Amino acid sequence: MGNLSHGVAGSETEAPALAAAVGVPAHGIDGIFAGDPAAVYGRMDARTRGWYRAIAERWSQESGIPAEEVARRAIARAAAAHARHPAGDPSAHVGYYLAGPGARAFRDDLGFSGPWYGVLERALFSGQVVRWYLGLLSILALAQFGGAVLYAGSSGRELLLGIVAGLIGLPIFYLNARSIVPMLLGRYVPVRELPRMEFSGGIPDEHRALVAVPTILGSVERGRELLERLERLAEENRDPNLRFALVTDFRDADSERLPGDEEILSSLEEGVACLNERHRDGAGDRFFVLHRERRWNAAESAWMGWERKRGKILELIRLIRGRGSETSFRWIFGDLGRACAAGSFRYVITLDDQTRMEPGAAHDLVRTAAHPLNAPRFDPGRGRVVEGYAILQPAVVLVPPGESTPYARHILRLRPLPPVRARRPLSDTQFDLSGVTRYAGKGLYHADVFLEVLDQALPENHVLGHDQIEGYYARTAWVGDVTLSEAVPARFCSGALQRHRWIRGHWQALPWILGRHVRDADGRKRPNPIGIRERYALLRVLRDGTAVLPSFCLLVLGWTVLPGSPAVWTMVALSYFLLPMLLGFARGGGRAIRAAVLRPAHPSTGRNGEAPNRGRPATGVLAVQALRTAFRVTVLAYEAAVALDAIARSSYRMLVSRRWLLEWTAQHEVEAGAAGRTPRHLRGAGISTVIALATIAAVAAVRREAIPVALPFTVLWTAAPWILARLDRVDGPAPGDRIRPAPGGP
Repeated sequence: MGNLSHGVAGSETEAPALAAAVGVPAHGIDGIFAGDPAAVYGRMDARTRGWYRAIAERWSQESGIPAEEVARRAIARAAAAHARHPAGDPSAHVGYYLAGPGARAFRDDLGFSGPWYGVLERALFSGQVVRWYLGLLSILALAQFGGAVLYAGSSGRELLLGIVAGLIGLPIFYLNARSIVPMLLGRYVPVRELPRMEFSGGIPDEHRALVAVPTILGSVERGRELLERLERLAEENRDPNLRFALVTDFRDADSERLPGDEEILSSLEEGVACLNERHRDGAGDRFFVLHRERRWNAAESAWMGWERKRGKILELIRLIRGRGSETSFRWIFGDLGRACAAGSFRYVITLDDQTRMEPGAAHDLVRTAAHPLNAPRFDPGRGRVVEGYAILQPAVVLVPPGESTPYARHILRLRPLPPVRARRPLSDTQFDLSGVTRYAGKGLYHADVFLEVLDQALPENHVLGHDQIEGYYARTAWVGDVTLSEAVPARFCSGALQRHRWIRGHWQALPWILGRHVRDADGRKRPNPIGIRERYALLRVLRDGTAVLPSFCLLVLGWTVLPGSPAVWTMVALSYFLLPMLLGFARGGGRAIRAAVLRPAHPSTGRNGEAPNRGRPATGVLAVQALRTAFRVTVLAYEAAVALDAIARSSYRMLVSRRWLLEWTAQHEVEAGAAGRTPRHLRGAGISTVIALATIAAVAAVRREAIPVALPFTVLWTAAPWILARLDRVDGPAPGDRIRPAPGGP
């Protein structure tokens, strides 16, 4: 739980003095809230205090009770909780009844007197929006399913084929519904905010954080590159209570030691010593390298780091908690012992080796985690965090790759991030609806709680896509105004290999999606701690990643055996990415018309003489969407083959061999292996040509009248390897520094 001061009285007579002490006005709602028994209100940032005031004022309007009285009643509840729980329980904080678990009951007690439509809106959507959202998704998806079945039945052919087609198309129908429902219910979904502390003087000692970058090292040059990135990261997130570490493994090998290992270690030791010589402060070293030894893994038939990234994070937290004997860290460069002795690291912020964190992002994450309403509470009986959050997930934004390829320039068309001040916080529908979100493997851990929840929770050698499972065990919050940036793969085929690994990881999460019981680290069955909503979220990720497979199957069936028009089935099969394009056309076309008719501007200047808009015009955006859609059709057969291969491999390994479930190749190694030449894995795209020829042969044999519909698609699939070879070639380096904010930030 959060460390709440609990020696502050909450009476009205003491509120003015307390308000002056914490620097908030001693009158009105602020003066009343300053009497917070937990002494938290005055130490929050201005945005959070303003949010609390806005809640009180809105509830005042709804209930007809003066805002000051609403504030007094909230303080009274907090004072009563403080008397019952003097040891710093979050319920002693006034925000518990405004923005925390006690808010709904407190609001209901205030009563409501407003127009009838306000009562209806509240009855329908307050606390029930998740059911409405998911219900509307299901209704729209089932309506499409029924339409497909009825269409098949209306032709007089066997209805069973229509039912089969509808079942195959269900993932597509849900994706279509997800394109529509946000437009219908988006205004009713309240945006969830997380309260924050101020920390204007820097991160307090009791909230120290270690920024860790887990990675695999295969060369001296790679180690030097990562140390340079670590130094840049530290320069952009300066605080005495932030420390930075590389947490590393060697590549998998057939033996425990390989030639070149000692050279890598010597380079790491020398490099981190130089960094600490330049940046050492009164608390000691700021940079560390924690390197694990290889251990034999019979299930993977290799010498490797225990449990890959998941093992690195768990062992890192064990190490900083004084359990170094339970880890495989054999080499530690930098005086980590002194850093831990100076004060325990309360948080660990983990980043991938390709991730960039903006200036001040670590500070914002820590002061968010430090607020008592965000403090996690672990329930041992349920095996999961039930209140607060043990993980904070920042927004991850994709930015241009570091190499220039036609694929990156013409298909991705990503632009550098604008300055922080020009951006709005990014929202997350899952978090807004349910209060938890999917963990993407980059964020802040509450170290003690994370270790308590997950130290022995997952079976060894079974969980590749561990991030999302860990996120639901430990409860993950979305922090949309803190941004991490990550460069996308410069080549389509290396991105396809990345998606292949992701699908395998998602497929291996099926026991947590379907099972009532799951196995722990000792192999014993335990009740599955993941709830229904979280299981649906896991299933949704799996469905989204493999949607190309039912799309391809529906195309082929529509051209061969399904009753009705092949053209209609083609539109149904491709609807899940045609619909977003059409909606984009509708929105973009409307904007283009308004811009041309209502807001004409001189070509060289914007409105009111300001600088011209350097963003892409609406017509350019629509052209890019159309090009991307055409490209997705071109690679559909190849993507379907990739998804099918990933599912087949994972299924065989989970059910039969029980081996190689942790197979993984770091993305930077995939990219490096493809640099400067035609990627070796591009040859795998030849399966698209094979599929195309087999498909057109089947159409010609079964349903000749469908050839005019099928032929353009099979021609594109046949040409896909040659198209990808052209798009994936590297034309030259891209200016990677263009996406890095200047030191100090805007």
